Amino acid sequence: MVRMEWTFDEFFTNGGTTTFMDRVAGSLGIHASTIKIVSVYEGSLVVNYAIENDDASELENIQKAQTQQFATGAMDLGAPILDVQATVTSDSADSSASSAAPPVSIVSNGVVTAPGFDPIVITSTGSSSSGGSGGGKEVFIPTVPIIQQNQTTYRNVTVGTPKALETNNTSLIVIAASAGIILMVAVAFAIRLVYQKINHEKI
Repeated sequence: MVRMEWTFDEFFTNGGTTTFMDRVAGSLGIHASTIKIVSVYEGSLVVNYAIENDDASELENIQKAQTQQFATGAMDLGAPILDVQATVTSDSADSSASSAAPPVSIVSNGVVTAPGFDPIVITSTGSSSSGGSGGGKEVFIPTVPIIQQNQTTYRNVTVGTPKALETNNTSLIVIAASAGIILMVAVAFAIRLVYQKINHEKI
């Protein structure tokens, strides 16, 4: 899991999951096809992804490389990184069950928390700058619904600004006034025709 200082719209405007996988793959020296996006959250922006490899030793090397990239600030995902957690899951060949080790915090609130690395600040936040993160041991747990890959949710509603509403009202007044003038001209023309007809009959 990685949480970045990005909005949902900014993430997908800048390439979304495809660009995200390419960036991770490029940093780790692996093929993008081995990376699977599990889910995307809002808050700020959280991406859950998995790296698949049948070779346990290669997967361990990838895990170490990933930890080093995040813990040294070398991982470039296009936005400031706030939180990173890693979990190693092994699937059993004899059953459908899988075992997962407890998640390891690599970055918390912008501060490196990975074992064996200095607790440097890779992304400055209010609490990380003031040292209020409690040693960086807090774990971010999203409480918003999961938004699956390739689904787009638009939560913003476009509302006309007061200036736009004022312009619309002015347009309506102009139209109504024009209609009134046309009606008055038509009535005056009808009265004139009647008047001319009466004079003609008198003659």
